[in-house]
Amino acid sequence: MKDNTGLELLIEYDKKGNKIHSISSRDSKKTSETWYDNDNKGNLIHSRSSDGTEIWYSEEEILLRRDADGSETHYKHFKEKTPNGTISYSCKQE
Repeated sequence: MKDNTGLELLIEYDKKGNKIHSISSRDSKKTSETWYDNDNKGNLIHSRSSDGTEIWYSEEEILLRRDADGSETHYKHFKEKTPNGTISYSCKQE
């Protein structure tokens, strides 16, 4: 994919249709690269980026983000039923 600003996105999928690799570039110069790990059901469980960031997931929700400097952010997820449906939100844990 390429947009009118020169941003290009190349996405690679495995035989089952799971995203396994992506490369972003602008004007043919790579800006980022990410690798994705999926469980045997195809659910995203981990990603790692060329900048050193790693993210762990459960049920499509971020559980933990570790930046290149080693700092970690943990997340807690909530679902709330309302008269109009269910609201999902996440919070950083302190």
